[in-house]
Amino acid sequence: MKSDVRPVVLPGSPPLTIFVRRSAKAKRLSLKILQHSGGRIELSIPNSCSVGTATEFALSKEPWIRNSLKKIPPVCKPQIGSKFPVEGKLLRIAVGNGNAIVRTETELRVPNTADSVAEHILYWGMQLASERTKCAAAKYVERLGGLNPVNRISIKDPVSRWGSCSSKGNLMVSWRLIMAPFDVMEYVVAHEVAHLKVMDHSNCFWATLEEIFPNHDAPDNWLKRNGASLHRYDFSIN
Repeated sequence: MKSDVRPVVLPGSPPLTIFVRRSAKAKRLSLKILQHSGGRIELSIPNSCSVGTATEFALSKEPWIRNSLKKIPPVCKPQIGSKFPVEGKLLRIAVGNGNAIVRTETELRVPNTADSVAEHILYWGMQLASERTKCAAAKYVERLGGLNPVNRISIKDPVSRWGSCSSKGNLMVSWRLIMAPFDVMEYVVAHEVAHLKVMDHSNCFWATLEEIFPNHDAPDNWLKRNGASLHRYDFSIN
């Protein structure tokens, strides 16, 4: 269980606000920067740690914090006139007709009845991600020989992973992958499907993945280089 402590503010230009949380499970001080929240800085500390010790620790990490914050893309709230990536292509968000989002070669047209453009795009994106994941999963399961079926597929918005596969055959995929080039989501689904056969990341797993999705280095490297940019889009409902 965690409990909030008064934030620590480090002077400088700009000042840094660090949100401190006590955790009964924490064995040491742990500092992290949440890219999906525009660079929110969180410091978890054991119950036995004093605020003074936490402040000293934060001060010692200030150069690392400031350097890391420079690498985080600014948060962007999708709105009419701004651009939003779909399958790796930036589309202009425009006002459309009807009750559903319409995607063209250059635009993402949102119904003029939408109260929240970001919320509308979020629901549309999750539906698109669900459809694409189901199709991709079926394809790669077939390439595995159909002996390791998927039990359930869920589409979520995790912070620290793009997908997962449980021992029960449940697949989870991040909906934000619809923003990436088409082959990137395909790769993530194939990666998780390969876990239906081999749960670890042994040589056997990588051989299985190569069998159903050859040349997977390119989409994997794309995620490593550009994955953080997919979290710069803010879909929170005000």
